[in-house]
Amino acid sequence: MPGAEKSKLQMRFVNMGQGDFCMIKCPDDKVVVVDCGSMAHLDPQIFETAQKRLRAWTKGKSVHALILTHPDRDHYSEVPRLFLTHPAVKIETIFFSRLYDINSPLGHYTIGGLNNAVYSKHFGTPVLREITINESTKKSLNWEYQENNNGYIHHPKEEEIEKNICKVASGTTKRGTEWSINIVAGNVESNKMVDDKDLDPNSRSLVTLVQLGNDRALLTGDATPEVQEYLYKVCKKDEQLNDLLSDLAAFQIPHHGSDECAPVEDFLRMVLPDSLVVSVDLLNDRHHLPRYSVINAWIEEAVFTEQDTYIDYWKDYGELTTPIESINDIIKEKWEKPGYEVIYNNSRTFCWLKDPENAGPAKSNTGFYGVTSNSFFLYRMKTKKDIEETGMQEKTKNGTADIVIMFTED
Repeated sequence: MPGAEKSKLQMRFVNMGQGDFCMIKCPDDKVVVVDCGSMAHLDPQIFETAQKRLRAWTKGKSVHALILTHPDRDHYSEVPRLFLTHPAVKIETIFFSRLYDINSPLGHYTIGGLNNAVYSKHFGTPVLREITINESTKKSLNWEYQENNNGYIHHPKEEEIEKNICKVASGTTKRGTEWSINIVAGNVESNKMVDDKDLDPNSRSLVTLVQLGNDRALLTGDATPEVQEYLYKVCKKDEQLNDLLSDLAAFQIPHHGSDECAPVEDFLRMVLPDSLVVSVDLLNDRHHLPRYSVINAWIEEAVFTEQDTYIDYWKDYGELTTPIESINDIIKEKWEKPGYEVIYNNSRTFCWLKDPENAGPAKSNTGFYGVTSNSFFLYRMKTKKDIEETGMQEKTKNGTADIVIMFTED
C-alpha cells in the first residue's frame, strides 16, 4: 500500500544507573522488553516515567515478550516493579537463559522474588522459554501453565530452533516492509570460572537482533568474547545470518563497556555498527565502566554526526601515557587551590570535579576529571561519533532521560 503512512520501530534504552533496560515498540504496536535491572543509583523519577510509558504503549494489553538475557541482578531486579505496579501489566512469553532445573526453570532469577511472582501468576500465565543457540545445540525448552496441573508443567516441550534464529516477533507493514525481533545466541558455553565455583553466566546472555527493512540493531546483554566468537563462526557458515549481522545500524556495547567483554576483532569487523549505545552508570567508582580500551575499539567504526556527544570512560594507572607521582598533590594543587569545586564520596575513596570542563587544557589540564584512591581515572570526551551512554541522560540527543533509536521504513 504505497500511500500508507511510514511505519516505525522504536527502541528506548532507559537509564537504570548501573543496569540495563530496553523497551521496544514494534510497527504493529506489540511491545517487547529486554532486561530491566539495576545494581545502584536508579533514579526514581526516571523509572516512574518508564513505568508510565510501558502502560501507555500497551494500552491495557499484555507485553508480547520479556527477554531476560541472563540472571545478573543488574539485568532483571526491577522486573517486578516495572510490571506489577498498579495497574499491573501481563506478559505473554518470557524468554530466558540459564535454566535452574525443569521443576523451577527461573530458579536463578530470585532477586525481588521474580521467579515466585511468575509461578504465582502475577504476570498472567506467560509461556516460559529457555533458549539455547550455541555451537552444539539449537533448542527451546517451553513450559506452559496448566490450571489442572496447578502450575507450570514439569516436563517442558523441546522445540528445535532452525537456521540459528529464534523468532520473538515479526510482521509486515502496510507498505510491505518486513520487520522482526529474533534471538540469535544464548547459553553459549564458557570455560571461564567465576569465584572458582561456576562457569561465567555472562556467556549465557541472549543476543537479540531487531530489524525493520534494512535497518538492524543488536542488543547484547553481557555477551562475552566467547559469544562474539560463536556468532562470527556461525555467520561464516550461515550466509543468511551473516547478511543480518553485517554492517549494523545500531549496536549495544556488551557488559556496559567492560574489558571482560572486549570486542573480538573479527566480530567487530563483521558488525561494523554505525551507532553505539552503552548502558552504564555515571560516576560509578566500583566497576569503572566503560573502559577506555573498549570504547576506543568500538568508536573507530561509528559514523560521524553533526551534533556533539559527551561520553565518559575510565582508565587504570597502566593505561596512562604520563605517569602520575602523587594523586593527592594533583587534587590539592591543580583542583582545589585554583578554586575548582571538588566532590568526594562518603568514604573519600573517589573524588571528581563538579564541572568536568575544569579538567581541560585551559583549566587544570589534568585530562581526567575523577580519580579513585586505587588509581582509576575518569575522563569525559566530546565527540562527533554516533555513541551515547545512558548515564549521560542530561545530554542525550532526544532531550529525554532515554536513548532512543528509531527505525523508519523507506
